[in-house]
Amino acid sequence: MKKELFAAALLIALSTLSAFNLRYLRALTLDMTSKIDAACAYAADGLWDSAAAEAGKAEEAWSSALGYASVFIRHAEADGVSDAFCELLGAIYGKDRPAVLRSAMILKKHVSGLYDMERPSLGSIL
Repeated sequence: MKKELFAAALLIALSTLSAFNLRYLRALTLDMTSKIDAACAYAADGLWDSAAAEAGKAEEAWSSALGYASVFIRHAEADGVSDAFCELLGAIYGKDRPAVLRSAMILKKHVSGLYDMERPSLGSIL
């Protein structure tokens, strides 16, 4: 009977931690995506300093989450986000509107992939 209670407690604990992880990732990805969108809007209007500031805020949010990400997210995915941030910031500092839009699209794909990869689905359960 003790084994069954331990197994049930472990299952509840893992489910709770998984839900926390998903909630944290969702909030992080939504925050970064909104800042990336704002940076694109500023870049489209030619407000390069504001675009750099918003992209910098998004990159700062990612940098502050890297400790967590390096434990709970595959390294290849985390590296993809970091590399995409470098491309976006480079395009903003280069004042290249088409490159900003292209880089932002790629970065948002990587960022949304962080949450999508962790979200449970029928395929990940079976």
